[in-house]
Amino acid sequence: MQPEQVIGVGSGAIYVYFAETERRLARLEGRDRWLCKVGYTAGDIVARIKDQRPATIMARFPTIGLVVRTDDPTLERALHRALEVRGHRVAEAAGAEWFETSPNEVRDLLELDGSILRRM
Repeated sequence: MQPEQVIGVGSGAIYVYFAETERRLARLEGRDRWLCKVGYTAGDIVARIKDQRPATIMARFPTIGLVVRTDDPTLERALHRALEVRGHRVAEAAGAEWFETSPNEVRDLLELDGSILRRM
């Protein structure tokens, strides 16, 4: 499981992963967002994802669309708030870290010199 994009510097990581079928369906329907998990780990990303993935629910490993290296674990919470303000939180998801978003949207939020995240 290799991430498609890695940005930033740090010992921790914010990650964005999803089922590839979600991205394919979004593309077929002309959407630029789909169901993504946005989380943080101070440890190994792949191990963290494997710990979260019950084999009976997901037959395949998810695609890691983006990894943001950071030493600031509070950045994940700010990012969640920014996505929530945009109305992207998925209320019916199993867990609070699922959003209708994309790796590109998350990267764009973070690359705005943090200005959106500083206001959260």
